[in-house]
Amino acid sequence: MARKKQDNKSLNYDGLSCAQIGKKKLEEFEAWAAEVEHAGTKEQWKGKFAGTVSREKIAIEGIGWKNKTPFHQNEPLREAIARVEKKWFGGPDKQSVESVNAALDRSRKVVQQSSVDANRLASKVSELEAEVSMLRKRVRAYEEQRHLIAKGLPGFGLPE
Repeated sequence: MARKKQDNKSLNYDGLSCAQIGKKKLEEFEAWAAEVEHAGTKEQWKGKFAGTVSREKIAIEGIGWKNKTPFHQNEPLREAIARVEKKWFGGPDKQSVESVNAALDRSRKVVQQSSVDANRLASKVSELEAEVSMLRKRVRAYEEQRHLIAKGLPGFGLPE
């Protein structure tokens, strides 16, 4: 169950030390996690990666904090969210077989497409090399004729 926003009284940290704020945020998170677990709505808090929760969504939509920074700055809070991830979704270290297989399939498709692209490009390169070779021969022939004409050799003299 998502909280719309906590009342300003519960999110008021005025006059508290950093340690007290950290402790209060940990309590807020644990209360939120218990509420979600009781309501059975943990699926809506899944993160982008297998076995994780969305810290930003939890912080802003779930608890009503301004951002997800406390999850990065507060060690007890990091440990608490890691426990929740492990309990709810198996944790970030445990990926499902389906997600691993899907990643392998995507990788195979990328490799296949790269191979097709490489073959196509190699074919185009050989065509262009053949064309360049033919054009070089033509240029050489024209240069030889120009040289002969310039020297005025028999049969290639300038018209009178």
